[in-house]
Amino acid sequence: MPKASPGAGIACQYFPGSAQVGELKTEFLKGGKGPPLLYLHGLSRSLGWDTDNIGLALHRSVYAPVLPGWKAGRLPTQITSLQDYARLMLAFMDAEKIEKADLLGHSVGGWIALHIALLAPDRIERLVLVDSMGLDGGESPATDIAQLDEAALYNAAFATRGVLVVAGDFGGVPLDLRGGALFKHVMNGQRNLIALTGGKCGEVSLMPCLKGISAETLIVWGESDRLTPLDHAHIFASHIRRSRVAVIEGAGHFPQKEKPQTFLRVVCNFLLGRDEPVEGVRARPD
Repeated sequence: MPKASPGAGIACQYFPGSAQVGELKTEFLKGGKGPPLLYLHGLSRSLGWDTDNIGLALHRSVYAPVLPGWKAGRLPTQITSLQDYARLMLAFMDAEKIEKADLLGHSVGGWIALHIALLAPDRIERLVLVDSMGLDGGESPATDIAQLDEAALYNAAFATRGVLVVAGDFGGVPLDLRGGALFKHVMNGQRNLIALTGGKCGEVSLMPCLKGISAETLIVWGESDRLTPLDHAHIFASHIRRSRVAVIEGAGHFPQKEKPQTFLRVVCNFLLGRDEPVEGVRARPD
């Protein structure tokens, strides 16, 4: 990676790489400067560096892998559970010589992150769960994503309807949520999750294990998420000892897309150990 002055210049620089872990190859993007941060994508794999990782790379050396099989929509025969992905990501850390890292997981990536934090607690500095899947049981059952058609999946995932205006170099840029690349990746992720779990977005056996997570944890949730309901954030917080909750108003399952500036301020404050209020964020679910 070429040298650059500190700040946004370094955050903009990244390179694509691949790591061979056993029989599987893991593609990833890496960039930024600072302690390592492993970013695990959700149903939709990352759309690119500038849209998903550049803000975090101001403060961290970000590793953003694509889960093997996720891009092609055909899961490797070696992957039969979320725990298999967790073990693979730990092996990826070994391959990249990452002894310890902050860990951020969104959606199904949060589910995998939970298993990583349980399998190897000594390797995780701080944990960020973003609208995480994983919970199932009692009065808060997991969504069965196999039961959602295209319209229902879209309505469950996004608080915004139609076109979302995002920041660009010369003002607002319209992003077609329903017809654009993001939702196409979400639908592909839906097929992958159905192949992996049958469609359930959680597992009953995980909840009793959450007390074993020792990492300081931030639980970020879109208040209008109907794919992983808001009460799941409260349940995570009640079971994970060193945790706090940040509910982002006006966001659904993808707060990093619908409220990107708010999302980055909340997450970066946590990673840097800053405690300051952020407009549009509630400290706990209702």
